[in-house]
Amino acid sequence: MLDGFGFAAGSFSSTPAPVTAANAFGNQRPFPQVAANLFEQSKTDVRYGSSQQNRSHHARDPKIAITKLDGDPRKWPQFASAIKATIADTNFVDSIKLLTLKGHPSENIQGRMAHIFTGVHTFLSAFEELKNKYSDPSLIIQAHNQHLLQLSSFKTGNTDALFAMQAAIHEAVTSVKVEHINMFTYSTVVSSLHLKLPVTHQQDWDRYAYNLNRLPSLLIDLDC
Repeated sequence: MLDGFGFAAGSFSSTPAPVTAANAFGNQRPFPQVAANLFEQSKTDVRYGSSQQNRSHHARDPKIAITKLDGDPRKWPQFASAIKATIADTNFVDSIKLLTLKGHPSENIQGRMAHIFTGVHTFLSAFEELKNKYSDPSLIIQAHNQHLLQLSSFKTGNTDALFAMQAAIHEAVTSVKVEHINMFTYSTVVSSLHLKLPVTHQQDWDRYAYNLNRLPSLLIDLDC
């Protein structure tokens, strides 16, 4: 007997019949081939996923900007760190490293140091020559002292000027190794910076200096 849709009554059951190789694919048994196809597809997916992961990893590599070495010894520590991260610690061939290094000093320094970029020097020997010329702690300290002496006095409430002075002092103190910190023994610089502070801050400094029980001649004394 047919129902209203033209199907025989009882032709549908509430319990679905189990799917087997015979009723799913006829009398053929394609499962070995299907399994092989799936295995090949999985290998393709793994390779694709690995490639995507590598591209994603490289896409997340940090962009490190290298400040031009313009002859200011204060910039040497930052310049050297950037060169190490972007050139020295890479697997590039030496000629590429040397050519890349050449592009980062200013044109003036490139002219003065042209002999180290002729191809006779290796990357390391060229970098060593730059290091010998610009990484001398005494030159770095002297350059920082000159910069600090040029800072302007400021009034109470000028937090921007206060933070700028604090940042300049901290950069000076941290620009050389610990064993060179004691080279910042220029009492004239310390007293000059003290006089650039607002009156209320000068009073705070006087109390702090008194508790040192010595003449505050170290720039590190101001780095607090």
